Amino acid sequence: MEWRYVSDDWESVSLHDYDITDIEINEDVTLNFDDGFDVCAENPLNDTERHKHTGKAAVILKNGAFHSAEYPSYEDGKLGTVRAQNIGLEELLTLDLEVYSFDLKNGIFTLECNVWQNEKSFLTARFKCEKPLFCWNEFTEDAWFQE
Repeated sequence: MEWRYVSDDWESVSLHDYDITDIEINEDVTLNFDDGFDVCAENPLNDTERHKHTGKAAVILKNGAFHSAEYPSYEDGKLGTVRAQNIGLEELLTLDLEVYSFDLKNGIFTLECNVWQNEKSFLTARFKCEKPLFCWNEFTEDAWFQE
């Protein structure tokens, strides 16, 4: 898909509370967001001086590849600590994921996500990449956190 805006300023984009509608894996990894995401006023490609929401959007992880995914460990009052459970790419691709947060460190793009269709409810997914590119064509409205 052709994108009008392509930003590598990952610190001025918010994916919080937005669903990944599809993950494509080729020479890059593409995380599609049919309902868009938010671009902060500080982003160089946002000249509105307001935090804005996009239309359909994507995060393209250049030269990306799946690294790992897991349901993290947690404390269960009756059973003690429940150990982390690793999952593979095939299972990850079947999940409905809503992004809580993301980070980029040492070439690893990490997503913390809510998972809606099973009892695990939270997942960490990691992808190796050269860099993330945040892509969109339009701003549709103010971001949910715009005052």
